[in-house]
Amino acid sequence: MLVFIAGTPEDVFAPELALGIETELLARFPELSFHAHEVYRSDGVEPVGWSRLQARVAQSIPSAPHLTSIDAYQSVYLPLPLDVVQHLLIPNAADPLEIGSLEHLLDELRQFATAAALPTDDVEMMQLSAH
Repeated sequence: MLVFIAGTPEDVFAPELALGIETELLARFPELSFHAHEVYRSDGVEPVGWSRLQARVAQSIPSAPHLTSIDAYQSVYLPLPLDVVQHLLIPNAADPLEIGSLEHLLDELRQFATAAALPTDDVEMMQLSAH
């Protein structure tokens, strides 16, 4: 099962890996800061759902690199205006960390929702989830 988490590296990754990720992120993006806050954890979803969403988005809108080119494994979205998905080598990690822009991801999701005639406001989304 996949779980989407909004939080600090310590909220998402094992302690040693989290420390390495935080160190490398702050070295590359000194404007970042990690503050204690309420952590959001989604319900678990089937991993195939991510790839199906990516395929549907790729068919629906011309370009969505922050959604369609990121694996669900060892990736993060940062509140930075990154134009392209970046890859960051982390000491003791088998694979690079994939880094997307949260603001670009949200824009891509809004474009997809519009193209697919999906609701985007809170009330409509709550009604949809009730089904």
